[in-house]
Amino acid sequence: QASETQLNGMHAVHPFRQPTADQLAGLALCYARGCVNGICQPSGQCSCYPGWAGQSCSNSSETDACAASNGDCQHQCINLVDGYECACDMGFSLESNQRNCTDVNECNVLNGGCEHQCTNTVGSY
Repeated sequence: QASETQLNGMHAVHPFRQPTADQLAGLALCYARGCVNGICQPSGQCSCYPGWAGQSCSNSSETDACAASNGDCQHQCINLVDGYECACDMGFSLESNQRNCTDVNECNVLNGGCEHQCTNTVGSY
């Protein structure tokens, strides 16, 4: 007999069966993290309702984090399930603030592959 039951396409502890110690620990972990817009699973995971994402189902999966001011990214903003991250165009590297980009001097590494003189330019060489 199954110890779990289907609930709107998601699994939950069967209401008439005593949960195991592992299931109780998993549920406690999920509740401690906070399962805002979903159902805590015996595995400790939060199964999100449609339209929600993230470890605690607190982020709207339909929200475009990059829409407002490019996510404060200098070059590229990349939407992720749990937020966003910034990236730089070729020839640039991401600074420690994870937002701004700095020109990479390709000439500093093996003379940029040039046989004679290498001259760095912004974003290239």
